[in-house]
Amino acid sequence: MSVAAAGLLTVLSAHGSLAAPSAAENTDRSAVAATAQAQPAAAGTQQLPPLLTPREAQRIAASPDPLKAAKAADAYRIKNDNSGKCLVAQGSANDTPAIQFNCATFQDQYWIFSGSSFSNVQLVNANSGKCLLVRGGNDGSVAVQYQCADYADQKWDVRFDPNGNGHFMLANRNSGKCLVGQNNGSNPFQFSCNNGFQDQWWHNG
Repeated sequence: MSVAAAGLLTVLSAHGSLAAPSAAENTDRSAVAATAQAQPAAAGTQQLPPLLTPREAQRIAASPDPLKAAKAADAYRIKNDNSGKCLVAQGSANDTPAIQFNCATFQDQYWIFSGSSFSNVQLVNANSGKCLLVRGGNDGSVAVQYQCADYADQKWDVRFDPNGNGHFMLANRNSGKCLVGQNNGSNPFQFSCNNGFQDQWWHNG
């Protein structure tokens, strides 16, 4: 089993989703679809990132090629509106700082939005299978990847642009602060949310 598959299985076990899906889990996709319909993207603009249901996560984790399966289903690059660079988590070590870098088709640039609603998601890296988190509540704290677990600092509120263009801010559920991406090669960090700053806005790249 690959590192990504092992990590995704850890996400599932942390949420008790390796058991047979419940009726509620089976309705996740319809709930997501309803959310997407409530926030339609205008023609020619970015689409909303899909949410990964437990059943889909289990299928991807068991795949012989998790990246291929994830890209075919629910993995996307996350691109900063200001820099035009993509969110990356290199390697598989815990506490590795995230960086932003020129967008390419490398596995470590792809992320899975895992959760039952856009207001409470985990961002799972398709390469490492680990989750993006920011510890504490201080401005400037750098985002890192870590073994996925059910902690608030690993959860994100995806705040969509009300204009329906699919662009979003990522607010950490623990600190309430937003993910910022600045220069190429720099480490994304959290800062007090301000929708007037373009470096706090992201979209699927």
